[in-house]
Amino acid sequence: MNNSLYPDAIQANRQGHFAMSQMGGGMILWLLIGVFVTLMGIGMVVMALSDFSIANIGFGFVFLWLGYNVGGNMLIDIALGSVSMIEGKGEKSMSSSGKSIKRSYWVGEQRLDVSSSTLLGKLNNHEHVRAYYLSRSKSLVNLEW
Repeated sequence: MNNSLYPDAIQANRQGHFAMSQMGGGMILWLLIGVFVTLMGIGMVVMALSDFSIANIGFGFVFLWLGYNVGGNMLIDIALGSVSMIEGKGEKSMSSSGKSIKRSYWVGEQRLDVSSSTLLGKLNNHEHVRAYYLSRSKSLVNLEW
């Protein structure tokens, strides 16, 4: 395979490692939102424990749950620094529901999330690809074809 999405990071990916040069704008945005919402949740729980407010505890845990779902898996993936690899036929897809747009790249039967429309624009359909992704969040970080 001669071509890759991020040539500067392909050696690290082949060894199963995530390269910080792969942090795209969409990935950073989701991480920041996740961290912010998680910190709000922690703050609410701490405040609730000091004045024993059941409502604040409930809202705090809701914010913790939201923060984890928005950016927690990706943050854990990046902290662990490892990527997984899958090979197969590659196809890009985009779907929308309301104002939400879901960008994906399918490798075989595995759907991988694509963090931005810019990255999706760089992707093409290929008969055989090797995709590197963050295993918890299923976020595509590199592609070889």
